[in-house]
Amino acid sequence: MNSAESTTTPSSTQNPFLDLRFSFHGDGWTFFGILMTNLLLTVVTLGFYFPWARAAIRQYLFQETEFNGSRFTFHGTGREMFRGFLLAILLYGAVFGGYNALNYLQATTDPFGATYALAALGVLFGGNLLLLPLALHGTARYRAARTSWRGIFFHYDGNLGELYKLVLVEGLITLFTFGIYFPWASVKVRKYIFSHFRFGQTIRFEFKGTGSEYFGLLFGGILLTQFTFGLYWFWFRRNLFNYQVENTWIHQEHARARFRSTLKVSDVFATTVINFFQLIFTLGLGAAWVQLRNMSLMFDNIYIRGGLLDTERILQAELDSAASATGDSVGDQLDFDFGFDF
Repeated sequence: MNSAESTTTPSSTQNPFLDLRFSFHGDGWTFFGILMTNLLLTVVTLGFYFPWARAAIRQYLFQETEFNGSRFTFHGTGREMFRGFLLAILLYGAVFGGYNALNYLQATTDPFGATYALAALGVLFGGNLLLLPLALHGTARYRAARTSWRGIFFHYDGNLGELYKLVLVEGLITLFTFGIYFPWASVKVRKYIFSHFRFGQTIRFEFKGTGSEYFGLLFGGILLTQFTFGLYWFWFRRNLFNYQVENTWIHQEHARARFRSTLKVSDVFATTVINFFQLIFTLGLGAAWVQLRNMSLMFDNIYIRGGLLDTERILQAELDSAASATGDSVGDQLDFDFGFDF
């Protein structure tokens, strides 16, 4: 447990009916220093420092995220993530190696045909589809097992075989429907992942969104964004964020509560404009402040209604010491994350 955890635990006299709120406290200059150090060391080591860079970023972002007066801690290490990083390179190397080899055969032996080109696309799609469940499962299990709040750890008890079956079936349906089924597939996978997240012995999670609702948000948002020449994008982002947040539930024994969002379109607009001009006028060097501003916008607008959960009664569960960073590293390449996106 770090110092942030030990110094921010609220007293037992805290009003249980106050809303349980998130907040983010990151400092731009501190984070900028971390990013610049990571960049320098990654370049000098020809990319091999990348896992340590990822660990340093997560450790900082987690320790600056607060819930109900206490901050989170990420316990993952660069050494753990390095082993997964190497295996992820091998797995992706096999997929893209096969794809490039078939394209080379197409160009050199049958430039006017389509056999090798179709096979190359099959290898690319099939390879990524096979890696997807590993990435989802590994990311969820590793990050949960290495994340704590008040010294109590999260854990993920999903089954890789079950997730493979779900993802492959949903992925094939999405393919045969030319992508139309994607919202339903995405929601089903999200439901499975969230239903297997635990915190301590008493807390479990649930996602209650529906594919039809998600389809409506995506279809309407994309259509209106085009018709309004991009102006509706700010409403679109707000609606997607609220959909993710307010369909997420947390259960504690017989009590339950849903996450709530207070995000406004004006907040999305102001943050986006500030981020845009900061990136332009700093030639990209303001990326650290942009990321932290997005984190603040996200966490400062999420809360759980007070009186529905008792955070003082959460007990530690058995730790998942066998969790591997392999799937997490594969997930990094696919830019996977869990929680709420902004």
